Amino acid sequence: MKKIRNKKTLILGFISLFIVVSVIAISTFTDGNLISVYNSFEQPSLSHFFGTDNMGRDLFLRTIVGFRNTFLYALLVQIIPFVLGSFIGAFLGYYGSIIDEVLLHFFNILLSFPSILAAIFLSVFVGGGVSVVIMIFSIYGLIYNIKLVRAEIGQVKNSDFVLGLRLNGISEKKILFSHMIPRAFFILWPLLPLLIGHTMIGLSSFSFLGLGVQPPTPELGVILKDSLRFANSFPHMIIFPGLFQITCVLIFTLFSDSLNMDLRTRRLGGIND
Repeated sequence: MKKIRNKKTLILGFISLFIVVSVIAISTFTDGNLISVYNSFEQPSLSHFFGTDNMGRDLFLRTIVGFRNTFLYALLVQIIPFVLGSFIGAFLGYYGSIIDEVLLHFFNILLSFPSILAAIFLSVFVGGGVSVVIMIFSIYGLIYNIKLVRAEIGQVKNSDFVLGLRLNGISEKKILFSHMIPRAFFILWPLLPLLIGHTMIGLSSFSFLGLGVQPPTPELGVILKDSLRFANSFPHMIIFPGLFQITCVLIFTLFSDSLNMDLRTRRLGGIND
């Protein structure tokens, strides 16, 4: 069973990677803003898979370019919290102190504020745009990862394994960098695809509300926003880009679930061994 699950994880991982790389590669040589007023509002066909919009732009090409932009933004948003969250969370969870308790309460206060309010607040002072949204999502993602790693490391630091290392004369610093921090990365790794998918939805939502990427830059939220006013007369303009986004997020979610199953299988295998 363990080998079967590992094989499924590997296959799904390669499929996900192939899809993402293929879409990004195609979109690199594609102009999502190519206007052709003579081809406005065309229905889906072999020449235009998703049809065209009010300006005659090919919705399929525009959608994959939008996916590339949304995905790269989401990847940037999650990579920074992934790395910093592992180090900071492992440090706070392993050593613990009054500073750790103060930071925990401070993080809880920050998380009590919806990210949309934070984006609106910052937009008033520094202006809107994708940079503000990236900063908001990075901060919230970093806090979430720190809390998750801190809780896990806080339980592990008093385990028999760590006590054995201390009895053998291994320094606290070496235990932290050789065992706790790698474990922190191991904790967050299965969640990374899931968080990227959720971040893509969040970024699209902010762009849809006018707080993220601004037109005419192709982005999934911008495309859906532009298509909304024509949804009754030309539903293909919002259905196909929407289904494309749902499918992409579903792939990331399934990949994350497979990594979690693989992680549980390895833990059980380690116990049984």
